[in-house]
Amino acid sequence: MNTALRADLAEAAAVVLTGQNQLGESCDFTGRRWTFDELAQVMSDISGRTIIHREVHEDEGIMTMIGPAVRAGIFEHQTDDLERVLGHSSTSLRAAVTAVLQSGS
Repeated sequence: MNTALRADLAEAAAVVLTGQNQLGESCDFTGRRWTFDELAQVMSDISGRTIIHREVHEDEGIMTMIGPAVRAGIFEHQTDDLERVLGHSSTSLRAAVTAVLQSGS
């Protein structure tokens, strides 16, 4: 998967909108790539509980809509545009999971 956090996208948008970026340049903001196995490992490390990614043969919930695209690799496209515009690394999977677990969301 490839996801960018709203906070990173908002910061990049502010940079672009305030003219701190090259005029006339188009950007394709993508986050860092990650796998569901990596997500399970990060969640295990942070929570202290064992989290296991389990493949299922039938999609449920939102995955009925995005599951085929995930398996086809649609979300694997990645550019360095977001980090280049930010001027620093985008939020890591570990930092994102930590924030979510600490917020109780």
